[in-house]
Amino acid sequence: MPRSRTTAAVLLSLAMAAPLTACSVGNTTAGGGRNAQEITFLTFETPNLTPKYWDDAIKRVTAQYPDITVKKLVSPSADRTAYAKQLRASGQLPDVMIAVSPSGFAEAGDLYAWQPSELKDFVVPDGGAIGGKVYQLPPTPRPSPTSTTASRCSPRPASPPRRRPTPNSSRTAPS
Repeated sequence: MPRSRTTAAVLLSLAMAAPLTACSVGNTTAGGGRNAQEITFLTFETPNLTPKYWDDAIKRVTAQYPDITVKKLVSPSADRTAYAKQLRASGQLPDVMIAVSPSGFAEAGDLYAWQPSELKDFVVPDGGAIGGKVYQLPPTPRPSPTSTTASRCSPRPASPPRRRPTPNSSRTAPS
């Protein structure tokens, strides 16, 4: 379970910042407010997903949750899953991971299984399930005017789901 509802909300906000997100719940705290926490965020950069893109996403989340600080980690190569495994082996598994395969992490108990209530705004809420549990956020929120997740978090205009397979988002289990 997440450390708090606020932490879960922040993780969901960061996860929704990009269509291919994986989330985890870390155990570090940062200075500042009474409930201050630091979240580590493993991402990657491309010509379209620039440092500014990620920094702006982080700023939007930290503006909404001022007691949360986000430490951005950038994968040194295109193989983000291998880098995440290196970080896990050194005891530094990030709290939020973008475009990292949950295989291996889920089976080892490193990922938090998203609850059905947390997935209600997604078109295919159980897409990419492993052993009947969803460890990654589905790629597309439900395009509905009543969907708070879609209206607040979707990084692109709401549209029907694509038929091509897309990696999902996951959140790691607390230590």
